[in-house]
Amino acid sequence: MYHKNILKAMISSKLTEQELKRIVMQPASITADYDKIFSTAESLVNELGINPDAAEAIVLANPEPVYDMLNRSHIKMITEAESAYPSRLIRTLGKNSPPVLFLLGNTELLYGKNAGFTGSRRISQRGEFITQHAAKILSANGITVVSGYASGSDMAAHISALSSGGTTVFVLAEGIFNFRFKQDILQLISSENCLFVSQFSPLALWSGDAALKRNETIIGLSDAVILTEAAYKSGTYSTGSRTLKFDVPLFVYDYAAPPSSAAANCSFISRGAKPLRGKKGIPNLSYAIELINSRHS
Repeated sequence: MYHKNILKAMISSKLTEQELKRIVMQPASITADYDKIFSTAESLVNELGINPDAAEAIVLANPEPVYDMLNRSHIKMITEAESAYPSRLIRTLGKNSPPVLFLLGNTELLYGKNAGFTGSRRISQRGEFITQHAAKILSANGITVVSGYASGSDMAAHISALSSGGTTVFVLAEGIFNFRFKQDILQLISSENCLFVSQFSPLALWSGDAALKRNETIIGLSDAVILTEAAYKSGTYSTGSRTLKFDVPLFVYDYAAPPSSAAANCSFISRGAKPLRGKKGIPNLSYAIELINSRHS
């Protein structure tokens, strides 16, 4: 019943993430008392400090249809309180780690050598070339590409990893029931070479706030992050800044003459990001690969 009670809380939609985290981490989660706590709004308020409106909504919520659909779709659910939850998310993000993950695909990809990718949705032709080659090089070295399943840089990285025989993690900005398999990847994916991850209620729609939270999860799942192009005041700029904040190694392509979509790249390098350079647009990733490998030695 533990997962069903967590689903009740998530689909009620009136819960803050801090309240959800308290529910997930409640020690009673492995005892029969947990079901008793969820039986009345009063017990949720008194035992877990849930706000009264959210508590009422939780008690009324019916998790059965969602729970059944998860099982039929072979989607796994893990919480921060369980041993299967990737510990590096907690180490990197701390209190910002997502309380719940929904997973479709090869869950082993959560724990191996991972490189996050971030870049512009309106990526330049040169930036796309660099991204494709970076993902191909990392894949050839047994490193999984982690990105956000958005158009532009994200998809260039995902597709290049899969096309070159590598693996990739798609981190979603919506509920696991609301994403669609994009035509570009249909012939490339298998149950072994990819993983779809969502931290949101299975029924949640895409939102800008969810995209920002998703970007933090990409950082938390990665041993290093590759940034190909970032404009100021963009989602990519925010992701690069958060990567530095969470002290995850950030590698930024150092253009001699940056396109407008990479106007902020030099800013990150001046703030401590490691510059990526190369010949004919093919980045030299030897240091990034060495660093990622060292984290798993």
